[in-house]
Amino acid sequence: MALLLRPGNPVAQLVGLGKSPDSPKLHQEVVERVPTSTKNDPQGSNGAARSQLEFGHALDDAKPPLIRVLIVEDSRSDVLLLETELAGATSAQFEVTAVGRVSEAAKLLAKKLFDVVLTDLGLPDCSGLDTLLAIQNAATSVPVIVMTSLSDERMGIKAMRAGAQDYFIKGHLWENGLTRAIRDAIERRRADEAFHRSEARFRASIESLLDGFALLAQVRNQAGEISSFRIDYINESGLCFRPKDGAETAPKTIVDLFPDCHERGLFDELVRVAESGNPFARESVLLCQERGMDLTSPSYDFRAGKTSDGIALSWRDVTPRLRLEAQVLQSQKMNSIGQLASGIAHDFNNLLTVIHGHTDLMKEAKLPGKLADSLQEISAAALRATNLTNQLLTFSRQHPMVAADVDINETVAQMSNMLGRILGEDIRLHVEFRQPPPFVRADRGMIEQILLNLAVNSRDAMPKGGELSIVTSVRQVDAREIELESDVTPGRFVCLSVRDTGCGIEPDHLSKVFEPFFSTKEVGKGTGLGLATVYGIVKQHKGWMTVESEIGSGAAFKVYLPFFEAKPAAITPPAVTHKPATGNETILLVEDEGTIREMAKMFLETQGYQVMEASNGPEAVKIWEKDQKRIDLVVTDLVMPEGLTGRQLAERLQQDRSDLKVIFSSGYSCDLFGEDSVLDSDTNFLQKPYRLNTLAQMIRDCLDGAAAPAE
Repeated sequence: MALLLRPGNPVAQLVGLGKSPDSPKLHQEVVERVPTSTKNDPQGSNGAARSQLEFGHALDDAKPPLIRVLIVEDSRSDVLLLETELAGATSAQFEVTAVGRVSEAAKLLAKKLFDVVLTDLGLPDCSGLDTLLAIQNAATSVPVIVMTSLSDERMGIKAMRAGAQDYFIKGHLWENGLTRAIRDAIERRRADEAFHRSEARFRASIESLLDGFALLAQVRNQAGEISSFRIDYINESGLCFRPKDGAETAPKTIVDLFPDCHERGLFDELVRVAESGNPFARESVLLCQERGMDLTSPSYDFRAGKTSDGIALSWRDVTPRLRLEAQVLQSQKMNSIGQLASGIAHDFNNLLTVIHGHTDLMKEAKLPGKLADSLQEISAAALRATNLTNQLLTFSRQHPMVAADVDINETVAQMSNMLGRILGEDIRLHVEFRQPPPFVRADRGMIEQILLNLAVNSRDAMPKGGELSIVTSVRQVDAREIELESDVTPGRFVCLSVRDTGCGIEPDHLSKVFEPFFSTKEVGKGTGLGLATVYGIVKQHKGWMTVESEIGSGAAFKVYLPFFEAKPAAITPPAVTHKPATGNETILLVEDEGTIREMAKMFLETQGYQVMEASNGPEAVKIWEKDQKRIDLVVTDLVMPEGLTGRQLAERLQQDRSDLKVIFSSGYSCDLFGEDSVLDSDTNFLQKPYRLNTLAQMIRDCLDGAAAPAE
């Protein structure tokens, strides 16, 4: 039986609590309520939380809220007293259900929604705090108010400590006191549940962090100074930052977690936060290792703020980020150096072309002995300068390459004898091919230069002898390994590993070994271009390379080049018979460098050719449109001003005559000009600085239809 006690039903006379003069005669309206069906509330008693939320919102409404009360009391007079008190309430409407046993209460709580339970602790089937616990187990989300006798107030206090929301002493009800107690109990329960939900969300958030988080408590010495910080809480991620010393116990203080916190300034910062209350500045980064070092030790970014009873500290391992930043800076520096080197090399190649050309012309004049010797010295010096500029072009990835299908294993095997002679008798050469023949699309001469330069570098690191190992293999590389290589895509790569047992490389030098002109050798014993050249060749082939070294344990260089699936067919180069490099054909010479153009024109005219000259692409097009029938061959620089490159010019002219022969020349080409960096094997290319006889021979071979090898 449920009693619906509506506001405005005075029953104070019945219980002797006084009578309002304006009250009508005593009457009690009892309305039988149909029990709530559980099918409308599939959550059962767990839906009480929703009922309380509805109640909480209803407190602010003008209409009195409906509060469902379960009274667990075996004394009928006490039940009547409670019903009478609730019936006189004006601020709420109460729906009361009364039972006399805990077992009956448990059944009702399992089926119906209640907003509050009023229970005596002394019942026929249960007594003391066991009564409270039984009811709490039946409905964990429903607030419980304990009723106790006048002589048993201490039991009420114990019940509060055990989880009861409130208690009151029977017979000491004041007007509206019970109503207020019920509403306060519901509100407190709602607040407790909100707090627990908030705490659960907070804990879940903290535990799900990938960063470390800890709550620290201050520990002061006898002088009142902060001597340590105790760790009251640390999340699972934070435990991962413990020193890997084999200890499994959780850290108790900040020193256990960060042993070098005093040396690195972390402890002083925490003291400052604790004393001043000012948090770490947003841009503050405290590192356990400075940026300029090798970053082998972890570096952390810390944040801290003062709480009511300590400090909240969070931190993140930024070592991977700093390593990436260092690699990006190194890559940018190498690109900048490469651009500078390519510009210098290009200008020098133009100058060297003029020097070579005029020395060749002077040699034809048959100068007297001393002058001839001086001319020979000039020519030899120019040749050495040419080799240096070519190395700069290779480093800067501006050296044209002729791509072909190259078997790395075959290349290594063919060079083994030569490498053995270079290394000397006191260095053992070990070659290992771990997989079937790995092919790459590359310039064979450049691949040989990689092997040669790495072998020479290793030889110099082993002055007292040692062992050099060359190993080839094929690897599948994912995106993580090449995230800093913008021009490299994941896939299969041929790995060429060159490892020596030499003296090793200083850690501070590892990031500089590929820079041009950087060398640890004595003055006069190295230009510092060997490894820089290797680096440039590898990057030009869309690959990358790594170096690992320890002092006294040697160094290992690994070169990764894109794997090429197809096996090339064996090609026997045709025998080339050189004919006299003279003729009477008409040549269109396109060159933006005036001194080179004038020299080449003068030389070719002495060889019998008719020469039309142009300083840029558009000027050459005008000459072509006027005299294209007379032109037999075009010699053009690849890199020219006025918005038309040598390759674009050739494509434009060959639209009119597909059989037009073209010879390209350049002091550099590559990334700056897209596809111009990779020339087909049948392309006629003349690398600056060139010799005049080489120019004449290539022109003759091209006009006669012989394939001229690129130089």
